[in-house]
Amino acid sequence: MLSSLYSLSRFREFGVLLLRLAFGLQLVLSSWPYVSDSAKLTEFTNYLTTLGFPFPVPGAYVSAYSEFVGGLLLMLGLWTRPVALVLAFNFLVALLLAHVFTADTYQNSYPSANLLVVNLFLAFNGAGSYAIDARLGHR
Repeated sequence: MLSSLYSLSRFREFGVLLLRLAFGLQLVLSSWPYVSDSAKLTEFTNYLTTLGFPFPVPGAYVSAYSEFVGGLLLMLGLWTRPVALVLAFNFLVALLLAHVFTADTYQNSYPSANLLVVNLFLAFNGAGSYAIDARLGHR
């Protein structure tokens, strides 16, 4: 029984593709309201201001657009490692600023922590075989 589970390793590349597609889509869908509606982006800017973020306006733009564009690039598997590092930094800042430093609950901080870990995984491991990066020779 357990030996058959180990044979799943032959689907490793498909697993990385699935991870990229799922989390890339999550990033695109969750950031779309902020890149498509200036009122939502202003609301996010105001939230960053209440948290004491030093540069709330550029911070809101960088966060929203890096999540949107980064999500698209992750789904394509293009420039995966540098994109994943940028996104990991984004979610580290989000985790610390919006959750850890405010003593937020684990349930509220889990999405940021989860996205931080997934992006670190992609930064360390790359996009896999089913990616534009693989076709360009980027490993």
